[in-house]
Amino acid sequence: MTKLILYSKAGHLLLDEPFNASPIAAEEIRMHITESARTRGIILIDHNFRVVHKIVNHTLLLDQCYLKTVSYTHLRAHETL
Repeated sequence: MTKLILYSKAGHLLLDEPFNASPIAAEEIRMHITESARTRGIILIDHNFRVVHKIVNHTLLLDQCYLKTVSYTHLRAHETL
């Protein structure tokens, strides 16, 4: 279903838990999201932080009703998630 939505004509997409699948399927979905994000805005909501942080260019964390910007500079350098 996620791949079908990614190739729709919508200018913006909201994907809820797109990586909630097998690791092989999650990798394929990640590639489709990366391709689709070249031409549209995509909002990802997912608990799989290890996959999400590798493909996003801006991250907000919702914590007790407040949105906080998350920086990955330190995390990407060490990949210790």
